[in-house]
Amino acid sequence: ERKCPPGRSSFQSVYNDASRAIAGRERKVTSIQPTARASSKMSELPSDAIEGGGGGVDAEVIDAEVNNTDAPSVQPQTANPAPTKLIPSGVVCLRGNLVQQTRDGIAVHRITGLWSTGLDKILADPENRLGECGSFEYDQKTDCSNKSSAVEQTFPPSGRYSGSFIVSDADVNKKVEEQDVVFNFVKNNEGYYNVKGRGSNAFGKYTTSGTLTKEGVITIHRHYP
Repeated sequence: ERKCPPGRSSFQSVYNDASRAIAGRERKVTSIQPTARASSKMSELPSDAIEGGGGGVDAEVIDAEVNNTDAPSVQPQTANPAPTKLIPSGVVCLRGNLVQQTRDGIAVHRITGLWSTGLDKILADPENRLGECGSFEYDQKTDCSNKSSAVEQTFPPSGRYSGSFIVSDADVNKKVEEQDVVFNFVKNNEGYYNVKGRGSNAFGKYTTSGTLTKEGVITIHRHYP
């Protein structure tokens, strides 16, 4: 019987069904590093941004707000909502950076970073030395060659994203593909953005909630039923 390295047992026990769920996809994968380091301290998060618990986001609301990738990134509202409160522990969390690059008329928006079973684990070990985190990546590509510069420069971009994340099993990394991922960015009354959405993977369907700071640091919680 193989034993997990110290510090990994809780992380792997949550996802010990990954091998069966993604059989045949096993392969070595190079870890994806964030393009810029996200804040690693609770004290550096936006004020009043942490709460003690959390809930999911209604998937039907997401479907109504994000119909396609051509929709404006920020939906018009009569009043901006309060910032989404982040959940410190006990909920699957992804934290990294959102960046935009445009080349040859194609706008690429990419999110990369680390995920774990709680925000506290990512903040406590941003270099993942304990092995309790995995890497993830999402991206969205939009053809802007026949669109106005205003549309091309829209940021952050709501809509559909493709992506994947890494689950570690001893010394083997397994890549889990994401399906039907949608993120919707809404400017809040503190001047940065709330994020809500939905998606699915080998572990089931989920909704998402979180924030995107002015510096491009994105924190997303996954809420499984």
